[in-house]
Amino acid sequence: MKKISNDEYYKLFTKWQGSGLSKAAFASEAGISRVSFYYWCRKFEGQQDNSPFDSGFSLVNPE
Repeated sequence: MKKISNDEYYKLFTKWQGSGLSKAAFASEAGISRVSFYYWCRKFEGQQDNSPFDSGFSLVNPE
């Protein structure tokens, strides 16, 4: 099996999101390792949850 780059996995991840398929079905159709695809999905889903405002600081509105 050929090595897939992070960028390629991200492209597959975004393609999967619009596919309507389960992760397992998408990985099977794409001919990639299901375990690896699950790993990368978890990684990318975690990145999407991080807001640029999650710095540990609170916004203060001066009045």
